[in-house]
Amino acid sequence: MLVTVVLLFAAPLAPAAAYPIRDHQWYLAPLQIPQAQQQARGQGVIVAVIDSGVDDTIPELAGRVLAGSGFGPGAGTDGRKDLGSTGHGTAMASLIAGAGADDQVLGVAPASTILPISVLADQGAPASAIAAAIRYATDRGAKVINLSLGAPGAASSDMRDAIDYALARDVVVVAAAGNVASGDVQVANLASVPGVVAVSGIDKDGSPWSGSAKGPQTVVSAPSTSILVATPARNDPHYALGSGTSQATALTSGTIALLRSRYPGLNAANIIERLIATAQDRGAPGRDTSYGFGEIQPYAALTARVPGVYSNPLLTGGSTAGADPEASPTLQPVPIQPAPLQPTLPGLAPTGPDDPGKQPQAGSAQDDSGHLLLLAAAVGVAIGIGITLISTFATMVFRRTERARARREAYQWPPPPI
Repeated sequence: MLVTVVLLFAAPLAPAAAYPIRDHQWYLAPLQIPQAQQQARGQGVIVAVIDSGVDDTIPELAGRVLAGSGFGPGAGTDGRKDLGSTGHGTAMASLIAGAGADDQVLGVAPASTILPISVLADQGAPASAIAAAIRYATDRGAKVINLSLGAPGAASSDMRDAIDYALARDVVVVAAAGNVASGDVQVANLASVPGVVAVSGIDKDGSPWSGSAKGPQTVVSAPSTSILVATPARNDPHYALGSGTSQATALTSGTIALLRSRYPGLNAANIIERLIATAQDRGAPGRDTSYGFGEIQPYAALTARVPGVYSNPLLTGGSTAGADPEASPTLQPVPIQPAPLQPTLPGLAPTGPDDPGKQPQAGSAQDDSGHLLLLAAAVGVAIGIGITLISTFATMVFRRTERARARREAYQWPPPPI
């Protein structure tokens, strides 16, 4: 099975209009990218771009593209040459990590590092090449994998296994939902694989983009229309405008790179939780087929106080596993039910009215021993209740201390300085 690229340009590739470049990046303001970049810029985070390769000579990416690899027929050797006619891989990398200096394209995470992996040009790539690329990216230290590609139908077993390999090693995998023009009426694979952040597209006004695939696997949505990108240096000018869920995916990968940079101690599960918990809910309340959990909000994801989770919320049925960091359950003492006192005690067997001669006389030794036994029993019960209450209180203190420690580790609040 060939995995075809999810078209970067649903409309024909069009050169960007006259400068300034930044004026064409209309999505920066609604996504609050400038404010988000005051919190983090992606330092120390490797984002793998599995695509057509990345031109490392364009000024937007100079010095921040690692030597990668290539998989499949016709793939490049180290990923640092874009083999696609439209420069798809370079465009995605510019949206993720474009430096933005001198009126260049500004990426969401301009201080992040790109690991380019070439798997396709224009003819598609075999599933085995995509699977090998995912494993390679994971082993090379990528914390985010961008997959602005896909194909109709279900993912092959080797691609599912490769994604599971990445997820098990704390990698966030982001994939495009697909474009209707490419035949992706439903969410394409690889985005349909459980645990993957599947990204759909929206218009400038926040409505669902008509060209975006949609389905129950959609996780979040992001801008996808009239997106300015940088293309390989062989093009003059090397900027273009286009529409597609590929762009929405790259913007989401950049957001996740910011989160991984700002919260280096958080695992992938809690990074995903931050992304979906702070998404702006649009359309029908809750998760829906067009928006998923909502439109990404990079600044809110970086600054909001989000409860922690213990597993990938995309694999556990929703983002409800965390507890409010300001609240903890009140432990109630276990009710004590003392054993009822027996009406008779040893040595004080009841006597009936037909045997008056055996009833103890007041002041006798037998009467005194009965009182002592009753007193001893009462003292024993009181001591037992006291010990149980002390034990319960100690357990409450221990559990609250452990919860506080776990919350500090999971939430890292306040966040570390940048």
